[in-house]
Amino acid sequence: MSPSLGISSKLSKLLPSRKREPSETRDKEKEREKDKDRKSRDGPRLSLSSESPSSSPSPNSGLDESNADTKVKNKPLETGDPKETTLRVQLRRAQSSHAAAMRESEEERNAYGEVDWDGDYDDEEQREAGRDDDDDEEGGKGRRRGGPTLQKISTLSSPSLLHQPIHIIARIHTIRAVSSSLVFIVFRQQLDSIQGVLSPTPPPSSPTPHMIHWASRLHPETIVHVKAIVQKPNLPKGGDRIEGTSVHDVELRILELHVLSRVAEPVPFTVYDADISAGAAGALSGVDEDGDTEDDYKDNDNDKDADTDSDAHEPHPNPLTPYIPSRSRIASRIIHLRSLTAQSTFRIQSTITTAFRAHLADLEYVPPGLEFMMSLGEGMGRELELNTNPLLEIHTPKLQGGASESGASVFKLKYFGRTAFLAQSPQLFKQMSIAADFGGVYEVGPVFRAENSNTKRHLTEYTGLDLEMVIKQDYHEVMLVVDSVLKRIFNEVYDKRRREVDVIRAQFPVPDLVWLPKTPVIAFADGIQMLIDSGWTDPSSQQPLLKNQDLSTRAEIQLGKLIKQKYNTDYYILDLFPKSARPFYTMPASAKVQRRMEERHGESLGGLVTSSFDIFVRGQEITTGGQRIHDYGMLVDAMAENDISARGLEEYLDGFRWGAPPHAGAGIGLERLLMLILGLDDIRNASMYPRDPKSLPEPPKALEGIRHPEADTLVWGTGVGSARGGGGGVVKCICQTKGNTGSGSASGMGSTQELDGLVGLSELSLESTTTTTTTKGGSGVATPATVGSVVTVGTTGSTGSKSRHPPHHVPSPLYQSLVAGQTQTPGQTQEVGSGIFSSPSSLPPLLVPVHSPPYHH
Repeated sequence: MSPSLGISSKLSKLLPSRKREPSETRDKEKEREKDKDRKSRDGPRLSLSSESPSSSPSPNSGLDESNADTKVKNKPLETGDPKETTLRVQLRRAQSSHAAAMRESEEERNAYGEVDWDGDYDDEEQREAGRDDDDDEEGGKGRRRGGPTLQKISTLSSPSLLHQPIHIIARIHTIRAVSSSLVFIVFRQQLDSIQGVLSPTPPPSSPTPHMIHWASRLHPETIVHVKAIVQKPNLPKGGDRIEGTSVHDVELRILELHVLSRVAEPVPFTVYDADISAGAAGALSGVDEDGDTEDDYKDNDNDKDADTDSDAHEPHPNPLTPYIPSRSRIASRIIHLRSLTAQSTFRIQSTITTAFRAHLADLEYVPPGLEFMMSLGEGMGRELELNTNPLLEIHTPKLQGGASESGASVFKLKYFGRTAFLAQSPQLFKQMSIAADFGGVYEVGPVFRAENSNTKRHLTEYTGLDLEMVIKQDYHEVMLVVDSVLKRIFNEVYDKRRREVDVIRAQFPVPDLVWLPKTPVIAFADGIQMLIDSGWTDPSSQQPLLKNQDLSTRAEIQLGKLIKQKYNTDYYILDLFPKSARPFYTMPASAKVQRRMEERHGESLGGLVTSSFDIFVRGQEITTGGQRIHDYGMLVDAMAENDISARGLEEYLDGFRWGAPPHAGAGIGLERLLMLILGLDDIRNASMYPRDPKSLPEPPKALEGIRHPEADTLVWGTGVGSARGGGGGVVKCICQTKGNTGSGSASGMGSTQELDGLVGLSELSLESTTTTTTTKGGSGVATPATVGSVVTVGTTGSTGSKSRHPPHHVPSPLYQSLVAGQTQTPGQTQEVGSGIFSSPSSLPPLLVPVHSPPYHH
């Protein structure tokens, strides 16, 4: 398919017609003279050819054919206009394409250009009759009907493909033009990439100079179809492989290159720059010798009102590499998600949810996997194993009538005149399902928390992995099930996604997670005692640690270090949390357990403990679980004690009023778990489309809700109404209105067609053919006037003349209010573009011409 020349009618008049003539030998001295003559005329120009001295262009071409572009190399065509939209650049490109079309053969022209997705190309050598192996995945191995077989980049290292022609569909990762006759293009398919070389080769499959120049101007992220030969790279001395690509031992010699999807405008940053920036950030991770950052110590209770944007805590960028801050990555999320790190991260996330579902859906027997330590090991803990039934996946609503945990961190909204809340967890519905005798349930779904915490550990919306099940003896059965789920997740991440883990480690150099066959279970009070015995105090509060208060983030991390030193594990469980740190539906510990803990810790225990636990990874909490209150009277008393109204929770309470079995459950934060397994620096990197307190920004207030919309000069169409019979419309400019088919009506400005006309005016449409329209008797057909035309009132049909855009006439708001409501007299001719005047004679002297601002047209 030949390249699209894109020559407008006006540019085509500037190009002289030429006949194709055979090439002739050119003398080197004449070439130098032409080069000097060209430089003396107007400086460096785009060369149309870089052939060897043995070939020459048509003598009638009239264009400079020197190889000066070898000296200019990869400089932009028009340094004064980076967007390359000026007439001069368009003319040069049109001349280049036109000259190439006159010189190249049909086979050479068909080797590059733009094609439709259906494919206007075919490879008879690889076509097999009747075969149709379609593959929906981009770059997958398959065949479109009648088209060539497509390969995956990951398979191109196969010895059977060496020196063979292959076809791939991929994105352009980056382009490096070494000279006018040598261009390197890296092609990318998700995690895989390979280097391609475009340079003159011996006939008959040699790329033309114009093809090489055309390919060097393609934008990164363009989707292309490539036909190439797999070959061994020509490495420099001392080099043993290609760096910067996933395929190191072979490269592609490009034969054909066709654009399937062009980038409409340059991307804010390239995936290549994102990967380089990420690597530089990984090398300068801002982590101290203990593996902690300042932001890790931010307590959720102390930073709700703090403006701690994640960019403020990023490390200093390397001045030799591109720097892309986190907010820029979030604002251009699609580009960031194409990077190697993001692609690897969310493949691992998919593996986590798949393992979670598969384990619970096939659950029958759970072997012993817990080891109770310290206070729990003194006759309180026991060797646990469990025979159970598979759990059922459910899907619960996220709109509910009451807050399930605390009203301070819940999103309120209006629900048909009533108040509703976004679910902070599926906790209430999980318990209702247990009361409905489903035995055991689990869910993967969104969770909403209205906490104004701008840290790297918190999101306002995240994905919860929740489960609930009937227990036979105590809540440690659920602890055992959750422990087995997490261990399966750890194993599958490191076994099935080792390549992705290594890709992420290049940016976030964190060692693999360490866990023990039997997970240590430590009482909460024992953990606080470990911190006290070590002499550690919270530097933010300078207060002694209490065993009846929840751990701060700093205390969690410090306790994780102590446990890692003592037990050599990044994964452990804290049990028997104090009542003050748990929601209202948590079951208090039995009298036996309470008495045993008081004997162990005395008055320092500080109150009641509960049958609940937290699971930690790398010193940070990922799971909260425990036994729920199943007695109706006890549940009502707990709600009253925590000032929680039963209003809106009647359906939840019905399950306990009518009898519910003893049950327990847990909830895991997917993004938090993913962040801690991989050692990511920000939880936003673990969410595909993160939501935090700064998400969903308000639109600029200057563009909406202004006090006088009729005087707005920024937004076309604001406050513009239709003028029926000449009344009620507001006109910005007489060129921005048009007539419509109807009964004596003219609509206001702001339509898509008019704006398209304005865009055309800024480029080439400086002149246009005028049209007129006449409305008789209040009815008729009104023909839209082209932007830039002058309408002759009182005549019909097209004048066929050309004229420049008329002066802008904008009626003042005061006058528009005076003439509003005028009607059009039957038989009068309405001026196209006025919109509010009944006839041309009604134009008063108040209509004054004004200069058009730069942004108007």
